[in-house]
Amino acid sequence: FEKHLVGQRNLSPVTRGRQSWLSSLPPTLQAAIVLYSFNCLSLTALTTSTPAILQQADAAIAKGKQLEDAGDYTQAIAKFTIATHLAQKAGDRPREAQAQRHNGLCHLYLFQYREALTLIETARTVALEAKDRSESGASAFSLSAIYRVLGDFDLAEMQVQNAVRELADTPKKDYLVKALL
Repeated sequence: FEKHLVGQRNLSPVTRGRQSWLSSLPPTLQAAIVLYSFNCLSLTALTTSTPAILQQADAAIAKGKQLEDAGDYTQAIAKFTIATHLAQKAGDRPREAQAQRHNGLCHLYLFQYREALTLIETARTVALEAKDRSESGASAFSLSAIYRVLGDFDLAEMQVQNAVRELADTPKKDYLVKALL
């Protein structure tokens, strides 16, 4: 991709600026941006009815989870980003929070802690606004994992307590059990 850009002789100053901006990013983020850009082009052909959009968001989340489980975090990030935008377009805050949380977890697995924290904190905020205790609890549990990795055990403990409180009366018992351990 970058080789293709470098080969372009008649680039405008704006394009040249984007080229150096893109090349200054880590390779995994470059790949995610390229994948996201190509996927955005396909979004223009999507239908605009809410059920169709939600179906596409669910498909992107499912594919993202498959990629996440397979360890292909860069492509999973692209799928979760698409799912986030589709959920936002449909106004489905719980799906948006779920996609954001998984996106953040992929960044965590890539050791991109700032991005992971930002995405998962956003997911938690969105879930709380949507009154989705399952997703807000899962997000709190995910935040606790980041804080443990970063060595902030006080914040990690606080997030675990939030997760236990929020997950206690929800169907997501797997996260509750993990938080209780």
